[in-house]
Amino acid sequence: MPAPGLAQYQHLRFSWDGQPAPGTGGNILIPGFVISGSGAEQLLVRGDGPSLAAFGVSGVLAAPSLKVFDNTGSSIASNTGWGTASNPAQIAATAALVGAFALPSGSADCAQIVSLPAGAYTMQISGTGETTGVALAEVYEVEVPQAQPANDPERPVAVRLSR
Repeated sequence: MPAPGLAQYQHLRFSWDGQPAPGTGGNILIPGFVISGSGAEQLLVRGDGPSLAAFGVSGVLAAPSLKVFDNTGSSIASNTGWGTASNPAQIAATAALVGAFALPSGSADCAQIVSLPAGAYTMQISGTGETTGVALAEVYEVEVPQAQPANDPERPVAVRLSR
């Protein structure tokens, strides 16, 4: 049974992991995504490394760094260690609501909530301190429920129906 208040929602998730394993220099993970339509979309973007070990993945990227770029090549968001973001409680609540696995508190995994207008974007996941390993890039579409004020920093988020 879905969580209360989520019955009318489903989530859209893009995940990709590729070879060679992300690292530094030219050996980084660079998936892209496109937001169509008009207006802005709120997204949860993640670069998972250390937490993948709990799922039996070996050789994980121990210290990932996440950057999001727009179609001009401008860096518009970045994170190294999701718990160091300005809103870790909101990131954790959002991840739970969209069905993403929980990132351990204090892990070096990366996550950021961003609001982006329609357009083309890329994410870069690389290793900090010359680290290399297996990583997972994730993008989740999320939306603020109408009942909550948009400026409430601790607001719960839910996934927009995408039928």
